[in-house]
Amino acid sequence: MMRRSVIAAGLAGIAVSAAAGAPSNAAAAGAPLYYRINRYDMRGGDEKLIDAFLKDALLPAARRLGMGPIGVFNSWFASDGSFKYVLLPGRSLEVLVDLEAALKTDADYLRIAAPFRKAEVRQPPFQRLSSSILRAMPGLKQMQLPASLAGSPKRIFELRHYEQPTYETHERKVQMFMEEEAAQLDAAGLMGVMYGIDLVGENLPRLTYMWAYPDLGARHKGEDVFFSKPETPLLFNNPKWAGIPSVIKNTIMRPAAYSEI
Repeated sequence: MMRRSVIAAGLAGIAVSAAAGAPSNAAAAGAPLYYRINRYDMRGGDEKLIDAFLKDALLPAARRLGMGPIGVFNSWFASDGSFKYVLLPGRSLEVLVDLEAALKTDADYLRIAAPFRKAEVRQPPFQRLSSSILRAMPGLKQMQLPASLAGSPKRIFELRHYEQPTYETHERKVQMFMEEEAAQLDAAGLMGVMYGIDLVGENLPRLTYMWAYPDLGARHKGEDVFFSKPETPLLFNNPKWAGIPSVIKNTIMRPAAYSEI
């Protein structure tokens, strides 16, 4: 029940997003998959300008760099402000880390992005940008949206972070997800889209993953099913996973109209 109370507390300050798309063609390749998540603080920002930038400049340029599918999400409601999230998957860790330098070599990007890049100083398009870099968890879903949700206008997404106090507990939590928990959550209807291990970012060590739902009611139903299953207490009472205290943070989002996820 501790997990349920933490989830409820996280949802009190919810942010929400939905997205639809197919896995990248590169997903079948043997190279590891990485993710970059950009979070734009939109308090006082220019929504129309940043949407035009993302849709017409960043997404096409990122696809030319081999990334995709790319998710763009808007916070539904949140106690700490309004945010826009961009989820960029790629096989090249170097490009994800040094994305801005790569974009500066793209003439089309620079031309189309000019209004965003050269916005009026007194009216910037966003307040601040924070980024994190993740590596996909081996053996778990990598940017896979359930086919039943593709194109659904009501679909929502949940971005979740599990923060750990030590690297030992973090590593065991990752192993717990890979060996048991992710499959049990998925079977309960909490449909995984991606699972990642944060390499660079804030509040490390942590893992991050994303779920998708037809609507918010399906999210609550999936949680109820998960906690009602006899396997759930066995999972959390397993001595192998004992002593893994998690700080759980939830972000519920809706997808932008031009999101590929």
